[in-house]
Amino acid sequence: MSIFAHSITALAPVLVFLTISLIVWIALHSSGTIMHVFSASGIEASSRLMGFFLVFTSVQFVINSVPEIIADYHA
Repeated sequence: MSIFAHSITALAPVLVFLTISLIVWIALHSSGTIMHVFSASGIEASSRLMGFFLVFTSVQFVINSVPEIIADYHA
């Protein structure tokens, strides 16, 4: 493996972390503006939508893990 590939693999997680941190900071910093644009009904709708995403993501985790647990138990 070359030195270039090693430096990229060492630097990439740091750059990804910094990029995501910047995006989150911008979103939190501008939350007042976002709330003003969406108003109360928009915030309520987006909260319900995020709750729906959370529910079907957790159901999918259960659906994926139950067969693996059963296979491990019977093995």
